[in-house]
Formats: sequence, C-alpha cells, structure tokens
Amino acid sequence: MIKLFHRGDREKYPENSFEAIESSLFNYECHGFETDIRLTKDNKWIIFHDDNTKRMCNVNLNIKETNYNELPPIIYQNKKYKIPLLEDITNFKPSLKIFNLEIKESFDIDDSAKKNLINLLKKINSPIIISSFFWEWYDWCLSNKLYFGHLIEEDEIPTNGEFWIIDYNILNEKIISKVKEKNIKLGCFTIKNKKEINYNYDIQIWDN
Repeated sequence: MIKLFHRGDREKYPENSFEAIESSLFNYECHGFETDIRLTKDNKWIIFHDDNTKRMCNVNLNIKETNYNELPPIIYQNKKYKIPLLEDITNFKPSLKIFNLEIKESFDIDDSAKKNLINLLKKINSPIIISSFFWEWYDWCLSNKLYFGHLIEEDEIPTNGEFWIIDYNILNEKIISKVKEKNIKLGCFTIKNKKEINYNYDIQIWDN
C-alpha cells in the first residue's frame, strides 16, 4: 500500500506550501504527496487548491483573474508563505517519492498552457501521477506517457483508465466489481484515521 500526504505534510506547514511539500519528501511515514495545480491569469501553473485566495490568504481574489506576482501570501499561524509555482518543486533531487499532481483546470485551456505543463513535468526527477476530476486529461496523459488517475466522488465511473481514485465514502459493489473485472488499481481520498479504510486500496491519500 502506498500512502500519500494530502496537500503535503500539514503538521507544521500550510497546505500546498513549498514547505509542506518539501517536508513530505523527508517524512518516513509517507511515500510522497498529493497536491493541486491550477493556472493564474498570466498562465503560470501554481500549487493551490481553491479557485479563490480568500480561505488561505484572507484576500478575496479569483486565481484565474489574477497575475501570479499579484497573488497575496498564504497566512498560517501568523506567518506568511508564498504561493508556490509548480516550477518551484521541479528542483528537488531525484527521489522515489511520488508526486501526485491534481489538475484543477478543465481540459479546454490554451495549448500553450498544456505545453508549458509538460515542459515543467519533464523537469521532475521523481515518479509522477497526474489526477483530475476532468477525465478528458486521460488521453492527453496517455499521449505524453504520463500515469493518470481518474478522480471519482459521485456514482458515475469511468469507461477507461488503469487507475481510479475514489472518495472512500462512495465505495460500493459496482465499483469493486469493475475494478476486479478490468484489473484496475484503486486509490482513495481522504483518510483521516485507520477506521476509515474500507478496502485494500493500492494508494491511500491521507490528511496528516
């Protein structure tokens, strides 16, 4: 079983901060991290979950309407943390730790943004899993030789793919049957304690 920290190691640092991600790479309790990537107005790939900065930065700005250098810092325990660029985490030393990058953007973004993304991913010297609720990214990942996980939180299940990542609360016999029938690897999100583990998942995404 592979265990990933949800949005990095958040025991001491804010979610999706550079520090949280870096800490997860040196934490023996996990095999890597899950994080979120999205685009700014000036087409910069950043690491940030929400589409607005209000929750994390106490400033009400929509990410897609704001240039990167205009984004406010993350506020956490009276400290300020810069919102990281995806490029910021491409410089880590080669590692066996897994980088699970969830794409928050729909597939109908500019081709230039997709090209920029693939160029950034090529700089990462660790295993990469791309995941998204926008399943259209699957074929793009295949064509670029990237491993893709379909994120699932409702009853609808994919008709393709080798790896599904589900909200553990929706696990049912239909999903289990399809997984066994098609020999699909199954992951889950987001686990907070061992009592919530309801299946022999290949990958578990944990809040720590």
